[in-house]
Amino acid sequence: MKITFHHPPPGTNNKLINFDPSNQSHYPPVGEEGVYIYGIRAKVDGILKFIPIVVGEGNLLQRLYKDHYLGKFANPLAILLGDISK
Repeated sequence: MKITFHHPPPGTNNKLINFDPSNQSHYPPVGEEGVYIYGIRAKVDGILKFIPIVVGEGNLLQRLYKDHYLGKFANPLAILLGDISK
């Protein structure tokens, strides 16, 4: 088994800064299967860090864009902190 790590979007110089989560073309193509780590970016002690929330597997476009970005994990801070409107 071969594991290759990819960071969206393809074809950009700075993938952490240039990634646009609302742009469906910044995700793997339809039908591509794999393992993913979904999370948020936040400054920790003045350094931009990636904070994982969910690790999963399956159809990457479906899981990352449709389920997580548009769906149940659309507001990760509410998941981490509870209802942030309070």
